[in-house]
Amino acid sequence: MIPKYFTYSTDITDISIALLIKEAAFTKEAIRSNYLQDKELIPKIVAIPLKYDPKNKVTSKTMEEYVLEILPELNSIGIKTIYCADSNYFKHLTKKTITSCIGSISECKIKGYEHMQVIPGINYQALFHNPANKQLLEISLDTLVQHVSGYDVSKPKDIIKSAKYFTLTGSTPQSEYDKCIAELRDYLLIPTLAIDIETKSENPDIEKAALRFNTNSITSIAFAKNEHEGIAIYFDNGSKVKEILKHWFLQRAEICKSNTSFKNVYHNCLYDVKQLIFHLFMNNPADIPNLLYGIKVMTTNIDDTLLMTYLCTNNTQENTLGLKENALSFTGQYAVDVKDISLLPVNVLLEYNLKDVLATYWLYNKRKKELVSENQEEVYNQVFLPSIPVLLEMMLVGLPLNKYKVQEAKELLSSDLNKVNDIITNLPIITEYNNYLQQKATDTKNAKLKKKQVTIEEFSDVLFNPGSPNQRSELLFEGLGLPVLDYTKTKQPASGNKTIIKLIAYAIENGLDPDVISLLNALKDYTDISKMLNTFIKAFETYAFDRQDGTVWLNGDQILCGTVSGRLGSRHPNLANLPSNSRYGKLIKSCFQAPEGWLFIGADFSALEDRIVAILSDDPMKKKPFTKNIDGHCLNAYGYFKDQMQGITEDNLNDIKDMYPDLRQDSKAPTFALNYGGTYITLMNNCGFPEHKAKAIEAGHKNLYHVLHSWSANNKIDMIKQGYI
Repeated sequence: MIPKYFTYSTDITDISIALLIKEAAFTKEAIRSNYLQDKELIPKIVAIPLKYDPKNKVTSKTMEEYVLEILPELNSIGIKTIYCADSNYFKHLTKKTITSCIGSISECKIKGYEHMQVIPGINYQALFHNPANKQLLEISLDTLVQHVSGYDVSKPKDIIKSAKYFTLTGSTPQSEYDKCIAELRDYLLIPTLAIDIETKSENPDIEKAALRFNTNSITSIAFAKNEHEGIAIYFDNGSKVKEILKHWFLQRAEICKSNTSFKNVYHNCLYDVKQLIFHLFMNNPADIPNLLYGIKVMTTNIDDTLLMTYLCTNNTQENTLGLKENALSFTGQYAVDVKDISLLPVNVLLEYNLKDVLATYWLYNKRKKELVSENQEEVYNQVFLPSIPVLLEMMLVGLPLNKYKVQEAKELLSSDLNKVNDIITNLPIITEYNNYLQQKATDTKNAKLKKKQVTIEEFSDVLFNPGSPNQRSELLFEGLGLPVLDYTKTKQPASGNKTIIKLIAYAIENGLDPDVISLLNALKDYTDISKMLNTFIKAFETYAFDRQDGTVWLNGDQILCGTVSGRLGSRHPNLANLPSNSRYGKLIKSCFQAPEGWLFIGADFSALEDRIVAILSDDPMKKKPFTKNIDGHCLNAYGYFKDQMQGITEDNLNDIKDMYPDLRQDSKAPTFALNYGGTYITLMNNCGFPEHKAKAIEAGHKNLYHVLHSWSANNKIDMIKQGYI
């Protein structure tokens, strides 16, 4: 018998859905307000709490026993649909993860109840921890409502009411071209147009080639004049169609200039518009004048539903920004495999492209209202939209790369890696560990053999691999008995560089064997050098774009909404992650060199965040670097390490730069962490400092910037009172 439940109608004869939610969230009015806004659901829902163990945990045994207790009861009253707002129970019921199934329906995998269908839901309490979950909640409820109304959410909806398709290739008669031109002409005066393209790779050997403008081609383009009507054009990247499209975009831009209410809408314009500029406007990869002209034309009266969605969630993490996820309630599941669109029949590709653009139009109307209600119009119009032309130029121009310098850097790094390998190999610790590994391999092999036995000599090639996390962990924690300071996501002892840095500090602090310290330092160097080779040099070689004019460039994708911090992101490759202060920072940066006849100029805000903090907090010490010509890093170093600085007083702080450069460098990471609310524990975790040193630096920061710390404390009080700062 079900121990407790809620119903929301006096007539319970229509109940057909069980809403399952954690006991802690089992509140009648909260369930009503968060899940039953669609009136059609009210008479159909019975809400049931899910049993949890103490401390907000639940074991497999508890779930198994409870599920087998409630499923017979649900079955007896005719329940065939379960809306499960709990990730643990959803996985138990379906053997799937809830995040991979949002917007879909799964079969119950409990024997005897396979006829029940399970819809993944979101616990409304999750919205308090991450407002982005609101979006997932809406998708899950849309799925439930559609299912209740009899619609099969696993199938696409019939959203296309009127469509015209054109296939334009070298063999297409001129009359078909003329029809397409006439249709496009009619679209010129549509006030709001959604636009979407599909591309295919011309060089499948290059990673992410289909996404890169220099290794792909545009295969189709679609335009929508409302949520149900549009056209889609397939073409073979021929110059004839390109000229037609370029001419159309030029005319459209002139119309948009004279009427600012006209809009061209994309979902992720940084992708589509970049492709259109390169393929329609530029005569060659080095055609900078037409690049700039293309940007001016293509960004006239532009809107982007991806950026609008990002701002409407008002959250920088765990956003679901994809078009299909956000338009699911309008389109249903319509996706096809577009990893290689050349494998799709033309009619399938065109319908898919058209559905994308209709979904964009629908999402635009939805997000326009939300931008107003979420008070995000100003930041969208004044910050995000003006960023688009700048980012397009950055991506299409790229960074100049000297391929000979890349080769030199690779050889130097490889040589250093060999030296580090030699250091590791020649340590007695490693000789002993290699003997252990070889004996272990011998014993394992012999355990499987019935007669003939092998000897250890046959496994002389079994050696320690410094890049193996398992072997590093076994050597450091089991072999050498070092303390386990960190754990991986799978709860195994961590042995990455952050942990190695802590272990080095521990080994020095406790006077361990010099060979142990040498090993730890060598492992750190091995990881650093391997990262330079496998992350940066590999990316330079993979993504290098030879413009065929004697220059080589590196072009990445800039993303406005891809980082938790809210800063600009980059990928394919990540140009925002180039090393700066590391041992090999200058070497990696030396690979970037201006072509002959050009200058490479860098520009950066000087301590922008510190300036803002100084103004807001009114801390006199924070203001000093900007009003007294004092080097900020020297000031910080003096605040933390003045006991180690002979000859330094408050009158000659800038001398620290020359006299104690290492201490100045050591002050940088702690200051950043402490400025952003870190504690001595942060310094122990991030910098590897022993506890007493970390506490001393934290105390130095609090003493140096006591006004800032007081201001921060008051900020927290304000946040508690009003919910924001």
